[in-house]
Amino acid sequence: DYTPAMVNLGKLAWKRQLPVEAEQWWLKALAHDESAVEAHSNLGTLYAMSGRMPLAAEHFKKAVVTFPYYHLGWLHLGQAFEAMGDYRSAIDAFKEARDLEPTHPQTLYGLAMSLEQADDELCWSVWKEYLIHAVKTPSEEPYVLEIRSKLNAKGLI
Repeated sequence: DYTPAMVNLGKLAWKRQLPVEAEQWWLKALAHDESAVEAHSNLGTLYAMSGRMPLAAEHFKKAVVTFPYYHLGWLHLGQAFEAMGDYRSAIDAFKEARDLEPTHPQTLYGLAMSLEQADDELCWSVWKEYLIHAVKTPSEEPYVLEIRSKLNAKGLI
């Protein structure tokens, strides 16, 4: 089975800043083995970085269908849906990611942000979780101050 070698050649091309060549290797790997999770994940990342979110989401989705315990696959799928403005799908993906890693900062941030964008009141409890698990020291970062201000206005902190 040459699939791992093709995936590795794609990673090498990516490291050498040859995205077209990397894409070709990862597509070859998938032509050989459609269930190659790493090839799907790498293509999802490549497509997301180039702004091709529907393609990114398609590959992240294939990765998590093949390997449902892939936290970063769910996280990246949520981020792709969020970037496309599909907040309900993003919420579903972020919830899967949170089930796998309940205190992961990017997962909590993405979930809270998508819930807020969808006008879902659950966002406030997730923002609190985010502040507890992700912000380890008192922070003056503008986004942290904004989250605290919103929670304070709701009487939640």
